[in-house]
Amino acid sequence: MQETLADVLSEYVDRAHYSSGKLAKMTGLSRKSINNWLDGTVSKPQQWQVLTRLAAVLHLTELETNRLLLSAHHPTIADLRQNITTADDHALLPPWPPSTAVPFQAIPDLPYFVGRNDVLSELAEVLQHGAFVNVCNVWGMGGVGKTAVAARLAYQLRPAFPDGVLWANLATSDTMTILSLFAQTFGEDVSQLTDVNSRSTYVRGILANKRTLIILDDAQHNKQLELLLPPNTGKTAVIITTRHDLPAADGFKRAEIRPFNPESNDSLTLFINFLGQPRVHRNQSHLLEIANLLGHLPLAIAIAAARLAYTPYYSVPDFLNQIQQQEGRLDLLTRGEDRNVRLSFDISYQTLSPDLQAVFAALGTFGGESFSVEAVTAVTQQPTKTITTRLHQLARLSLLRHEANHRYSLHPLLRDYAREKISHKETWTRMVDYYITYVQTHEFDPPALDLETNNILAALQTAFTQNLAASIIEGIHIFYPFLEMRGLHDVAIRHLNQALKAARTNNDLSSEALILSHLAHLAHLQADYAQARAHAHYGLTLIQADNHSHIRTYLLYNLAAVNIEQGAYDQAESQLLEALHLAQQNGDNKKHSDILSLLGKAIAIGKSDYAQAENYFREAHTLAQKIGDQKRAGELLIRLGSAAYHRNQWQQAESFYRQGLQILQEMGDLRGQTTLLHNLGAVAQSQGHFAQAESYLQAGLAISEKINLKEMIVLTLSSLGETALEQEDLDAAQPYLQRAVTLAREIEHPANLSFALANLGAVALKQHDYQSADTYLQESLTLAQETGEGWDIFTALSWLGDLHLAREEFERAADVWTQARDLAQALGIDGLLGIALFHLARLKRAQDNLAEAVQLAQKSQVLLEQQGHHLHHKESSWLDTLPQQTIK
Repeated sequence: MQETLADVLSEYVDRAHYSSGKLAKMTGLSRKSINNWLDGTVSKPQQWQVLTRLAAVLHLTELETNRLLLSAHHPTIADLRQNITTADDHALLPPWPPSTAVPFQAIPDLPYFVGRNDVLSELAEVLQHGAFVNVCNVWGMGGVGKTAVAARLAYQLRPAFPDGVLWANLATSDTMTILSLFAQTFGEDVSQLTDVNSRSTYVRGILANKRTLIILDDAQHNKQLELLLPPNTGKTAVIITTRHDLPAADGFKRAEIRPFNPESNDSLTLFINFLGQPRVHRNQSHLLEIANLLGHLPLAIAIAAARLAYTPYYSVPDFLNQIQQQEGRLDLLTRGEDRNVRLSFDISYQTLSPDLQAVFAALGTFGGESFSVEAVTAVTQQPTKTITTRLHQLARLSLLRHEANHRYSLHPLLRDYAREKISHKETWTRMVDYYITYVQTHEFDPPALDLETNNILAALQTAFTQNLAASIIEGIHIFYPFLEMRGLHDVAIRHLNQALKAARTNNDLSSEALILSHLAHLAHLQADYAQARAHAHYGLTLIQADNHSHIRTYLLYNLAAVNIEQGAYDQAESQLLEALHLAQQNGDNKKHSDILSLLGKAIAIGKSDYAQAENYFREAHTLAQKIGDQKRAGELLIRLGSAAYHRNQWQQAESFYRQGLQILQEMGDLRGQTTLLHNLGAVAQSQGHFAQAESYLQAGLAISEKINLKEMIVLTLSSLGETALEQEDLDAAQPYLQRAVTLAREIEHPANLSFALANLGAVALKQHDYQSADTYLQESLTLAQETGEGWDIFTALSWLGDLHLAREEFERAADVWTQARDLAQALGIDGLLGIALFHLARLKRAQDNLAEAVQLAQKSQVLLEQQGHHLHHKESSWLDTLPQQTIK
């Protein structure tokens, strides 16, 4: 970082306690000119003479005068003396009296410096106690604060170096001048040594026995360091700051300075230093977002903080809104002539060859946290070997970072800078094409898609902003299933709506219908059934079955899914059979498998035909395995487990569920995991393992709430309420069930509402609130009968019988429990039949018909024990309460 005239002159003026007006009178210079130099409006006066006049008035030493001249880009006193010809100029450069003070040439320490404590401690230890030459190489990208770290160390370690602290800016001063200044510091004149090697040797001799700290700021190349490093006597310590990976610094202590860690408070602390604690506290979330957008780069944050502090009309939200706009972001990050992020990056960029500049610009197309060599090769259309070499070169220049697994990353602001250098649209197009092809290639490889998700999303956004309509439509179509699997619904909706806009702009009806099918599916997942139905119906009006049968397949599938949720099973079955025919015609095995799966669900719920449902599920599972689609295979294990569960085959159901959970957890399929965790909870509850059931259900609920799957939230809340109810914990059950009922009404899901109402009715019954229990249970039964869901009908009938029994309405209890028994027999589910028989046994006992009660109970116990149902233990205890002579 080069010292500015404003900084150096301000330091000396402040020390002298002179005003600009007094300086003007004492020097004969204009007050306006002095103010322009002090505030940075003018950084280089045309004449060096005005600076020496100021130096004389301010009583500067020769070394300090040289520093002032160099800050204004003028030669040193020694160089000026060799070239002046007039007596007046000679008079301005009289011999300075020798200085007896210990030199301290460090630039001012930043008053708002924060963080870096670990680095400072580590480097201080090496600089004071290292062996031989104690050299530390402070390395990092522009704007990261390398020079600020060096300055802070210079001030902290000043007492440890009795012979002084020397500072040289290697980017702005030539080696000969720096060697001359170092010699002058110790009263030596090396102006007669005109050969750089001779001068370097002489200065090294001066430094050999000095206990001095030297800062070589902004080293550019190896030769500079070779000529400026002191001898290996162990006396002198050196700090090198550089953006370059310089071999001349090999073997020395190396400290890479990176942007502030986002997990630390350093960025906020820097804001506090400018804005004060109260303002930062009020705007903390906005300021953190600003820091994230700026990649926590200290220079950028300091500039942003200064603009917010010293620009009255700037509010933090307004500044955030501006900084969120990628275009012009770097324009905001400037303050004065020299505090400028773009200028900092320019210094590095201008050192690159044209070939390296082209590769660096291409990196601006990537939007992810890291990218691969293969991606850069595709975008630049250069050989892999060439790109690997050039990426390595950029990394050595601190314009890029090596990451794990042969990947690279670009700082967010460097990405903005690189994008300013992209001159051809084809560069963007090649990036988009690469990632669309990548998704196609890795369709069944979720970890590979996880690795590139942000780059793929950036490619989709680029396709939209660059008006690449076909690319955004194709891209979101093939990437949507992965986004849905990861629960990234809002992200999917945003890109689907952009694709929809592109399709409509181009009057592309088939693509519009295709995108509508995905939007319908998402609306269904979010339990917005009206919107899902509207999307699907409108999509069907846009296409003709013969011309776009594959899209019609998707839309029919989505309509059927909504109809199943709302209890229209016959209509759903009809739509699915048509869709199945089209999928078979098109040879679309993926959709063929999906349709068979949903068809099985429709007849399982609507007709309670679990045997036929299982046949559909097994056929669909075979297809999924055939095409290597593990996600579909995992989801079909859920279906197969459900078919087994509804026939009270607990062990088989649990086996299917566990297999499915392992697959879907490995793939990161959140929606599938919620279903499996719920179903495992249901199995555990049926076996009386209530603690395990609650654990599964709570885990599933957390995921469902995280990705806002309202249907699963309702179902899981109902099951949690039922689990609490089974344990007679009415205080825990009631809130779960009331919340489930409210949400089920909101999303208009009759089956889930029926289930929740039945259990809420049971809670009211156990609380002896028979009127509320009757209301809940009657509504539950009506809904279940409308949807035809056998299990829900059975549940409502069971609890209604309990209500009638409690009221001693024996005939009504007999009627509903007989209906429940007949339904269980019709469904062919022995577990339900066992429950129904136990209900009837309890009724017979209430009617003092003990012999028949025992007979029914014993039949029930056999069935429940065969099924492993936890109620068989309760029934055994119940039988033990009967007079023994009635039990044979």
